[in-house]
Amino acid sequence: MIGDNCYFGAGAAVIGAVRIGNKCRIGANCTVCADIPDNSVVVSQPPRILQRQDINNKYYKWSEDGPVYYENGKWYLEENPQIIDN
Repeated sequence: MIGDNCYFGAGAAVIGAVRIGNKCRIGANCTVCADIPDNSVVVSQPPRILQRQDINNKYYKWSEDGPVYYENGKWYLEENPQIIDN
């Protein structure tokens, strides 16, 4: 089972009956064969978890009013533009 708001890099594979939590990022060419907790970034062979904290997986673009993100079929103005200052 794959959770909500997950991203998979090119060539990533999920093998077997594993659970991938919400807001996870699976790196390119990773083969996942064990459960992955929510908010994880997974890379390398064998897969290892690099980060496990709340991940901002929003897709942003710039508008004349500032940064906006897409969610549930609509574009929303980011209330805290400093969140994407990195």
